Amino acid sequence: MEGNEKEQRRLLHFVIVGGGPTGVEWSAELHDYINQDLSKIYPHLASHVSITLFDVGDRLLSSFDQRLGQYTSKKFSRDGITVRTQTPVTSVGEKVLTVGDGENVEYGMLVWSTGLAPNPFIKALESQVTLDHSKRVVTDSCLRVLQPGSSEPYPNIYALGDCSTISGQEHPATAQVAMQKGKYLATSLNALPKHASPFQYKHLGSMAYVGG
Repeated sequence: MEGNEKEQRRLLHFVIVGGGPTGVEWSAELHDYINQDLSKIYPHLASHVSITLFDVGDRLLSSFDQRLGQYTSKKFSRDGITVRTQTPVTSVGEKVLTVGDGENVEYGMLVWSTGLAPNPFIKALESQVTLDHSKRVVTDSCLRVLQPGSSEPYPNIYALGDCSTISGQEHPATAQVAMQKGKYLATSLNALPKHASPFQYKHLGSMAYVGG
């Protein structure tokens, strides 16, 4: 292995799929760890390391202000992190991934930080509840699950967290949304039979580490 430079470069090619906060932060932390720590321990391998970040969208951090996404791309470019937007990953093998145009990319380690398939339990409820285009359970403003094809909620069935969304509203799938919904629902249930006021989300800010 010591003399096989091609294999060393493959093994030291780190690929991250997903340009949201998780993928961006992982790329930045990895870059810092390699350059600030590992390069001192393994200086002879430092030049073989490469990091590539793939995203299907047209920019990084799409849930943030556009200027922040542009800044991150420029920062990563200066740091030597390759950013490939508008590049869907179509398949992943043990050592190679394939992108939309059929290109094969060899890698040593891959981190998947993009969307997941719907939860099987939620998928099994498809005929009994209303689901949106992302296969999330749709609720009214009081977090009550809507009946299929209707704006009428089930009276005593509630949903919150990443598996659900409020009809006519679009909140990010983050912990602060789920926590606020949880506190709201606990308060509402404890106040029964008094009717609760609609849930109101208060955005407390978002951040993503993009490197030192």
